[in-house]
Amino acid sequence: VRPDGLYLAMYSKHAAERKMYYRISEPHNALAWGPTLSVETPGSDANYAGNNDTYANPFRLPDGRMLNFFRGFHHEPNYMVSQDDGQTWTYGGHWLYGKGGYSPYLKYVSDGKGTVHFVATEDHPRNFDNSLYHGYLRNGTIYHSDGARVGGLSTSTEATIPTWELTKVFQGTPDNVAWMIDLELDRDARPYVLFSCQIDGRGLPRGQGGMDLRYHYARWDGTAWHSEEIAHAGTRLYAGEDDYSGLGALDPKNPDVAYISTDADPVTGAPLVSQADRRRHYELFRGTRDARADKWNWLPFTRNSTYDNLRPIIPKWSDSRTAVVWMRGSYSNNHGEWTTSVVAVILPPA
Repeated sequence: VRPDGLYLAMYSKHAAERKMYYRISEPHNALAWGPTLSVETPGSDANYAGNNDTYANPFRLPDGRMLNFFRGFHHEPNYMVSQDDGQTWTYGGHWLYGKGGYSPYLKYVSDGKGTVHFVATEDHPRNFDNSLYHGYLRNGTIYHSDGARVGGLSTSTEATIPTWELTKVFQGTPDNVAWMIDLELDRDARPYVLFSCQIDGRGLPRGQGGMDLRYHYARWDGTAWHSEEIAHAGTRLYAGEDDYSGLGALDPKNPDVAYISTDADPVTGAPLVSQADRRRHYELFRGTRDARADKWNWLPFTRNSTYDNLRPIIPKWSDSRTAVVWMRGSYSNNHGEWTTSVVAVILPPA
């Protein structure tokens, strides 16, 4: 949301062309939008992937500039810049690189004061036994979690910083292949992360793993990262994408609260079979961390459904209530056609 009350929406096709699209709304009116605009990014055309664009992540800085982080040139992390609140955009640079098998994956969050935190993998988890890394960007410089300088933000198509030179959050292995899900900041602007691990894919060809996924949580205490397994994530959504879990969301106002989607009991791992249709479904659970007992407690948020409940998110807003938004229905193709609906619940203040 811009300071003048206009909404900026940025989006793209999924790695199908070298373009990012955006539209700007009327003031405080999410139902009325201006024309579709676009910006083209560097590289040569490809039928798929290559230098094509996807995954828009726009942020506004206190000086009025906007940064949009995306996957683009070389199929890796890039960014673009706007000097006029998103009216026009110019290419910024190719700023991180991965192992080269597919692409690093990133998740971002801003402190609203000019610092953008991010977590990253080396590659897609089907191509590499990913670890998880953290860094932050401030005033054109990339830093480790503890504030040590990593390097400058690239302003060309030449990336000089690999993701594994950042601060390691979690060490991946063939029995714990990591993929980030959500990233938030606590009241001290310290990051906390929700991520998944596939633990049953060692040595298996694509399509045969992913029957035992787990959710993990990590938090920076100002000195070091601490991570823990917190719940059973159940099984993959479908064969071939063996690391696809139901995903989850961190509460941006409370680092000790998380929502997850799983088709297994979060504590025991037993299959969740609905009493409504006697079929296994993904349900949502709300988790709270008991620091004294050093464990997470889970309560059903949905139960006995006749459909899957997937990919919850918790939007950040100034309201004291909590909005939980998620997908409902069958999800078996990440490029469409889709048969899910988007639903939401607004919860009273805790």
